[in-house]
Amino acid sequence: MFKTLHKFFSNDEPSPTPTPLGLTIGGSWRTDLFSLRANAAQYQFKVIEDGSTIVAHGQADLGDGVALHRFYDTDEQMLQILSEKNDPQAIQEITLFQSFDSIQPNTTNGWQEWTGPQGWMRLPTYELDDGTIYQRTWFADDPGAVEPVQFTEFISRERNQPADEQIEQHSMLYSRSIPDSPPEHLLVIKETNADGSSIELMVGVDLSPTELTVL
Repeated sequence: MFKTLHKFFSNDEPSPTPTPLGLTIGGSWRTDLFSLRANAAQYQFKVIEDGSTIVAHGQADLGDGVALHRFYDTDEQMLQILSEKNDPQAIQEITLFQSFDSIQPNTTNGWQEWTGPQGWMRLPTYELDDGTIYQRTWFADDPGAVEPVQFTEFISRERNQPADEQIEQHSMLYSRSIPDSPPEHLLVIKETNADGSSIELMVGVDLSPTELTVL
């Protein structure tokens, strides 16, 4: 995911464009994650065999001619696709994420633990409560704390309609290796919308085109 880290400067809502692979609100997708099955117990990510119905579509302009598309389903999954801005079928990456945890710090010190100069989402590693450790994917060569990546995502819940929600995001991506299987990602996000701010943790895996079917 974001193998080449682009500049996240645009806060302008993307113009309506065709969507990657024909994915759209009201449509659905199905995955066949055969690459995970042998070591499924080693993942925090849980395979959902049923098809996923799309209830929202998020978009962001990542700069450098790259567009971010996120398709949300009813199972708190997020199918993320990076494509060329002017050609949504020119796909660069496909990643499927699932909600893992949601935290709402209620004090200044609580927020500092996450986003301060030495906050958890800035550090080279991230450890879950069960001891699972992820290594920072973005800025992996930097040994110290780094600034989270920032961009604005525009969410639509009606097909072919303008966005009805805007989410400011500060995020960091971590990953860990699974022997003889694809790596698992951990996306740590500070989300801010009209209702306030929260910390969202999402676990995910990369998908190949053969593992994704659009229904």
